[in-house]
Amino acid sequence: DIKPENIGIGENRKRALTLKLFDFSLSRAPLDNIRAGTPPYLDPFLVNRLPARWDLHAERFAAGMTLYELATGTLPTWGSAGQDPASSDEEASLDVERFDASVRDALATFFARVLHRDHTRRFDNADEMYLAWKDFLGSRATRDKRKRDKCELNSDTHPT
Repeated sequence: DIKPENIGIGENRKRALTLKLFDFSLSRAPLDNIRAGTPPYLDPFLVNRLPARWDLHAERFAAGMTLYELATGTLPTWGSAGQDPASSDEEASLDVERFDASVRDALATFFARVLHRDHTRRFDNADEMYLAWKDFLGSRATRDKRKRDKCELNSDTHPT
């Protein structure tokens, strides 16, 4: 049951801080129980699949909803407010203005893919999703370092 309330911070073997997932109660739920889980982290589009069964795409959907909420403090919507996402033909409405302008396009693309109503258009596996997220973080870190280097260069060449 991936959701913010089930994520904690712990230490790995190297004593570095890391995120830990707990509450694996759903791991024993039958795969055809597509209502097991916590809305809105539960993939609402499972009902549209044949057969309607939980799968790893649904797990990554929950991770995407969690990441989106952690990044924005809100949850995306599909269709009008309060509408069941599965009854809407619309893709997720993302509040991209909550993203920093320097990463807005990259995050919008990431979340549009991970939360796509068609599971075949989402990331194929957790590694692919992780690498896309890591790419985003890596490119942001590179941009931030360039800004710092530029500021340091300017202060070196133009003392106050």
